[in-house]
Amino acid sequence: MSDRLARAALVALLLLSFALRLRGLGRDGLHLDEAGQAWAATQPTLAGMLTIERTHVMAMPLDYLITRATTGLSDAEFVLRLPAAMWATLNVALLYALTRLLTGRRTEALLAAFLLALSPLHIGYAQVLRFYAALSAFYALACLLLYRAIRQPTRRRWTAFGAAALVGAYFHPFVLTALVNGAVYFVLSGLARPANRVALRRFVLTSLLVGLLFLPGYLVFGAHQQYDFDAFQFSGSLPQVILSGLDWTTMLYNAPGTPAKLWLWANVAFAALGLLGLLARRRARPLSLVLGAALSIGLIVAAVRLRGYWLLPRQLLHLTQVGIFLAAVGVGGTARGLTGWIGDAARQRAARFVLLAGVAGFVAVAAWPVLAGRYATVNSTGREAAAALLAQHRPGAPVYIIPGYELQSLQYYLDRPDATPPGIRVQPTTAEELAGIVAAGDGPIFLALLSGGAPEELAVYGDMGFAVVFDDTTLSGRRYMLLLREVAAP
Repeated sequence: MSDRLARAALVALLLLSFALRLRGLGRDGLHLDEAGQAWAATQPTLAGMLTIERTHVMAMPLDYLITRATTGLSDAEFVLRLPAAMWATLNVALLYALTRLLTGRRTEALLAAFLLALSPLHIGYAQVLRFYAALSAFYALACLLLYRAIRQPTRRRWTAFGAAALVGAYFHPFVLTALVNGAVYFVLSGLARPANRVALRRFVLTSLLVGLLFLPGYLVFGAHQQYDFDAFQFSGSLPQVILSGLDWTTMLYNAPGTPAKLWLWANVAFAALGLLGLLARRRARPLSLVLGAALSIGLIVAAVRLRGYWLLPRQLLHLTQVGIFLAAVGVGGTARGLTGWIGDAARQRAARFVLLAGVAGFVAVAAWPVLAGRYATVNSTGREAAAALLAQHRPGAPVYIIPGYELQSLQYYLDRPDATPPGIRVQPTTAEELAGIVAAGDGPIFLALLSGGAPEELAVYGDMGFAVVFDDTTLSGRRYMLLLREVAAP
């Protein structure tokens, strides 16, 4: 494939990626974490923003500053999420460049870009007002610049790598796992090897400088945070966290049909073939990407456990690119192996094109049901519940929310400048605490309840005198319902 054709194909993939990430971008209201970031970014002062940000888990300031700048244009959900969609689209180009650098093949690079472009997991996080898309993009950029600097260890290239790693770390600290790949590379290629001396010295110096410059950010935004959560409260087990975290198809535990299941296991098979191919060629740079990612999983799990925080699949999002890289290498190698016996070079190229086009078509067919489900699912209902509360609120009536940790997704919309009446404050509570509140007074009380709407789930609140005054059953799964306990009869 010529450079000109590869560039045209990449441009087409980027346009496709951006379109997929823009679809439905502003439809849903902001959910818990998104509302927390928007709430912080819209504080009157920068100090106020940073104070709230320090309460969010290992949240670095750059993504919040971008959100703050974005709100100067508009606070519409589409506009607030647009930077994430742009980071995610850039990520496709970066993975293309990284794959081409490590394999020297345009076909594998385009395959990797295509798989990332259609990844339901990455499309989902491209539509979230959080740092995940930036984390993934900066990890790919840091890896790309790392391997460029290793290949040609000039000061300029090492400076570029250090700058990317440092800036990325101020979006999310896990970008620094790219440094692990560099350490693995030098172990694989020989620490004492004369050809590595300059590169190794500059890698160590750059890594120390990045660490030193990141330290203030860690001390301000992360060092004070310690939790005592059940690590597997939301994820089941460590193998489930790792396997679902590395599944860029999101089909491992949620395959909607036979094509999706086939593609899931084809990914596993192709990634395994890609790894075998890399091992057979014994090339240190691509192998260090894979082994570095494996070590990074262990480091991330250890860091999260030391913090006492939940282990969640999304903590491995940026490493899914390594799996995509392996699958692309496996598909490309398989295609060459299956067509190598066919006639002359022109016929072999034609046969490979047909084969790879068939694979691409199958990927699109397999991914579409998952994407369609994603586009059809409303993931946040706080905006709708807030609108209902504003329309029905009684002066002086307290407002409670269950579960309490979801407060931000409701309070954000109640605090917007156009909210009428202004000044409604939501208080977190539990069913037990609410029963005591009801027993102690007889005034009207509003309750925002995240619920599936099952009668048995609502029965306890009905016994307290609450009635449902808002419930949009078109919203997906567990949704916010607004309940009201009227003034007790005299």
